[in-house]
Amino acid sequence: MEVANAPIADARPARAAHAPVERRAALSWLVLLIVITSALVATLSYVSLRSSREAYSQRALDAVQNLAGGMQQAVAADLDRVAITLDSFAMAFERATADGAAPDQALRELVAEHQRLAPARATLRVASADGELRFGDHPPGAPPVNIGDRPYFAQARDAFNDEVVVSEPLRSRVNGEWVIIVARRLTAPNGQFAGVAAVDLDTRHFERLFDAVHLGRQGAIALRSSTLALVARRSGDPSLPAAEIGSLNVSAELREALQRGPQVGSYIARVASDGIERANAYRRLERYPLIVIAGMATSDYLDAWRREVAVVGLLATLVVAALALSSMFIWRAWQRAADNARAAQREAHRHRALMLTASDGIHVLDREGRIVELNESFAAMLGHRREAMLGMHVSEWDVRSSREALTRLVRKVRVGDRFKVLTRHRKQDGQILDVEVAVVGVYIDGQELLYCSARDVTARSEAERELMASRALLDRTGRLARVGGWEVDLRSGSLTWSDETCRIHGVPVGHQPTLAQALEFTEPAHRPMIETAIDLALHEGKPWDLQLGLHTADGRQAWVRSVGAAEFEGRQAVRLVGAIQDITESEQRRTELAREQALRSEVERHAAELATLLQERSNMLDVMAHEVRQPLNNASAALQGAATAMAGLTDQVALQRVTRAQAVMGHVLASIDNTLAVASLLGRAGPIERSDTDIDTLVAVCVADMPAAERHRVVVERVTSTRTALMDMSLMRLALRNLLSNALKYSPAGAPVTVRLSDSDEPLALLIDVTDQGPGVPPELASRLFERGVRGHHPGGPAGLGLGLYIVRRVMELHRGRVLVVEPPPTSGLTIRLVIEQESGE
Repeated sequence: MEVANAPIADARPARAAHAPVERRAALSWLVLLIVITSALVATLSYVSLRSSREAYSQRALDAVQNLAGGMQQAVAADLDRVAITLDSFAMAFERATADGAAPDQALRELVAEHQRLAPARATLRVASADGELRFGDHPPGAPPVNIGDRPYFAQARDAFNDEVVVSEPLRSRVNGEWVIIVARRLTAPNGQFAGVAAVDLDTRHFERLFDAVHLGRQGAIALRSSTLALVARRSGDPSLPAAEIGSLNVSAELREALQRGPQVGSYIARVASDGIERANAYRRLERYPLIVIAGMATSDYLDAWRREVAVVGLLATLVVAALALSSMFIWRAWQRAADNARAAQREAHRHRALMLTASDGIHVLDREGRIVELNESFAAMLGHRREAMLGMHVSEWDVRSSREALTRLVRKVRVGDRFKVLTRHRKQDGQILDVEVAVVGVYIDGQELLYCSARDVTARSEAERELMASRALLDRTGRLARVGGWEVDLRSGSLTWSDETCRIHGVPVGHQPTLAQALEFTEPAHRPMIETAIDLALHEGKPWDLQLGLHTADGRQAWVRSVGAAEFEGRQAVRLVGAIQDITESEQRRTELAREQALRSEVERHAAELATLLQERSNMLDVMAHEVRQPLNNASAALQGAATAMAGLTDQVALQRVTRAQAVMGHVLASIDNTLAVASLLGRAGPIERSDTDIDTLVAVCVADMPAAERHRVVVERVTSTRTALMDMSLMRLALRNLLSNALKYSPAGAPVTVRLSDSDEPLALLIDVTDQGPGVPPELASRLFERGVRGHHPGGPAGLGLGLYIVRRVMELHRGRVLVVEPPPTSGLTIRLVIEQESGE
């Protein structure tokens, strides 16, 4: 192909005629794609949200089923308690009347005794065979009350096997409150009907029971009789209308559900009492004619689903919008590409006219990297004849890559792309040239080609490489020596800093300040020195060599050595030149050396004084351990002997006093032990030596350290198969003994104290939990519980020194373990955990 003789045209006529039709077809397909994708997104969103709503509804039904089951058990437990109270009273009544009619006072005491067994808001009453209430909580002076006409009275009277009867909700004739009656037949010794024992259970008792259940803002829980009469109801929103006790107004869905499943079931319906739609579940009590119904409002459990609808809708809208925008961008990009192709064609025709007359090496490559046209300049640059280079592959003169890599690179260039590349070409005689090639992707005569213009830049590249090597050497030298250069042109007033000078001053490389700005980095105390030195250099030609302090731009305090001199032309100073070296490290080392020498002398003096004090304290502790504790041990042994000798005597007062003296002596010995232990632990500096210790032996020894009368209260629970652990047994005995002593002291008399042995995998550790039954820890002491001197309030015992838990903490710190308070139980008591970490592989 001869490019020089090719016809020049903007585009082919046939292609130009079909362009508008192709654009309209492409736009139609693009719109159709957007519509189909939007419909698919909407369908998927609908299916997902519908499935999500069903899942929310099912979770709500499961939740109310569980709550209904829990309340069924709670209500049944209260009614079982009432039934047990009635059975116990009936048996006591039969015993009291076995020899004839019992006195009224005896029966009143019997009623009062069994009243304590009944739940709160429940009143035990006894009616005679004719229905008159004789015993129970009856206001004095009030008229007699007869319940003989009550249906539950007749049911209890006619009941077989002394079964318990539960009434419908009704108004009490004693106090007018809504109650349900749990009644039982009383039988005389001769087998005749002797009356009814009944417990009036206030419906508010069940409302308080329901208060513990949270079913959302508009949830509700209710208790109904077997006839669906309302016994009690509690709603999450107090502003909702309250249903009337005894009301039979229920939804049709509930009646239908009871027909399908009389014992347990669920349904979704709008509740008749307040008109709120809820997911409901019911459970019938097994032994009593009552039904528990729990409901969660759809507006509550679908809140999250509605937010999900909003999010999914927003995401779907964003997806459709993003699709529309991306389609618009694609459409515009396609239009730009078409316009660029036509522009590239026009550009190629212009280049054809310039190709043969250009001084640069012009050559044209096809998509395979072969020359289809070139000018004489390019052939002369490589030392070939022009005709011989036609059809040659670019890899035959470009030495930077393989034939395959160059072919892939050529194929990546698109019409309209423009770029420059520095590469290396090989001449026919083997000489290597540095070449700068400008490349343009063009479209000529139906072909995509690469229009290339090559320029020999060998001389320039060599000069640049030499300059870069020189600069790199200078920069490396400056970095290693922390030396930078500077120059001030006195004619223009400009100041030039080297890269290392910029780094020393903490400013970006290339920063060029004025002379006044540069002097501002100098510490104010040193600024007169450098200003005087510059003045002498300018007027007398004296160079300077100074050590100055700097405040760098990045906030560092630095020391530098500044060297400089003035350059003259004739007698006129025209330039200041110099160097600056960062000597911060050497200056700091000199200062730190002097400081360390002073500190070393001070530390040695303090160490000598401390050694003397520690030796004196050790001697004092040895004296205390021997001179104080030994007499107390002798006194304790004497008291033990006295108590043993007096055990067979009848003088209990003397024995109690000896026992109390033993307890006081034990408290004094424990306080001395803790005081000595604190002193020892505080003085311990190095790590402890841990050995393999039998865990059961440790616990047994600590239990044996407790008073003999208290040891039976310690209960050991083992939930681990681990038999031994690494520890210092004497220190761990001290810690566990303090925990047991505290637990026994703060628990009620006779209450058990639990020692629980377990382990953990992360971290690998032995866990020892000590749990008491005491009042727990006040919140204001929780954060300071293990500090020295902190002690709890124990009205029934002697005040401690606040050392026990501090000793426990120090022992665990020496073991590299932890002591912590476990989350307290919902009632009372305190659990303290020792975490004795073990090394992996132990």
